[in-house]
Amino acid sequence: MIICCSPSFFNETETESTLNFGCVTKTIKNHIKINEELSPEKWKIKYENSLLIIKNLESKIKELELAKESKSLDTDEFVFDNSSYSKKSK
Repeated sequence: MIICCSPSFFNETETESTLNFGCVTKTIKNHIKINEELSPEKWKIKYENSLLIIKNLESKIKELELAKESKSLDTDEFVFDNSSYSKKSK
């Protein structure tokens, strides 16, 4: 991006707002994502994988609920990350 500024006192406010705009636009990050045309077979595989993920998460929820009910939930034995909760391997 090219920003045009004037050294004149007459254009001080416009120059300041232009520089502020330039600082804000420097922080913008674009994330590229490829648009894919999936075949019916690939959609089916994607759907089946999603079902497996859902079943795994449901079983983990049940496990955590049972542990909570029995009050034997020790948070040190679980690994917490953005995608899932799993028991630490010993």
